[in-house]
Parts: sequence; structure tokens; C-alpha cells
Amino acid sequence: MDQVYTAIASAGLGALFGLLAAWVKGYVDYLQGAARELRVAALGCLDRLEKIEQTRANLPEAVGDDFEQLPEDDRLRKIMNDELWHLGGSLDRYLSAIGGARRRAGRDHFAIYQDLRRVLIRHELDPVPGLIVRLRGVTGTA
Repeated sequence: MDQVYTAIASAGLGALFGLLAAWVKGYVDYLQGAARELRVAALGCLDRLEKIEQTRANLPEAVGDDFEQLPEDDRLRKIMNDELWHLGGSLDRYLSAIGGARRRAGRDHFAIYQDLRRVLIRHELDPVPGLIVRLRGVTGTA
């Protein structure tokens, strides 16, 4: 009879261990996926900012950062407007990824996100170089 109880207990413990292992693996996979999604979304924003900064460096001195002074059909004005427009979609993906991130990472990224909104909404270009540095830091591309 002891062998029956031992077999039942072993089977029960084995099943319990299997469930626990599956749960832990699922949770680790979730965390890794959320971290990967956050990094990819941050890289998308970084790419947009680098394009904006490169275009900004080619703007004529006469217009400074006010690229909207350029003629409607100017290539640099078009590039800048396109990148700012695409930055909006990148920011949406970034905010979504921030929502799934761990608390500390989410706080760090949300602060960057708020500063990125100023670039998108107000077309403030002065913060762009600093944001590039911050995004490179959080994405590991520094």
C-alpha cells in the first residue's frame, strides 16, 4: 500500500512541478517579450530622431530650426515633415510598449516619451540631440 501512496504522491508532485515550471517559463517569456517590444519601439523613435537631426543639420542658416519657412516643395522641409509625421506612429507604439514594461523601465521610458511629444507636437528641435543620447542609452546602442 505504501508503494501506491508513494506513486500517487510522486505523480502529484510531478504534475505540480510541471505546472509551476510552465508558469515560470511563461512569465519569463512574457517579461522578455515586453522588454523586446519596448526596445524595438524605442529604436523606432531613435531612428526618426536621428533622421530629423541629420536633416536639421542640413537646413540653411537663414531659417535656423524653423524649417517651415522653406518653400512648400523644398526637399528638406518635406523630409522633416515626413519624419515628424512618422514619429507620431512611432510614439504610439512606444507608449503601448511602455504600458507593458516593468515598473522601473516604464518610468524611465515614459519620461523620454513625454519629451518626445514636445518634439512632435511643438516641433521643438533643441531637445533632439539629448533625446538621441537618452534613447541610445536605454536601447543599448550608445
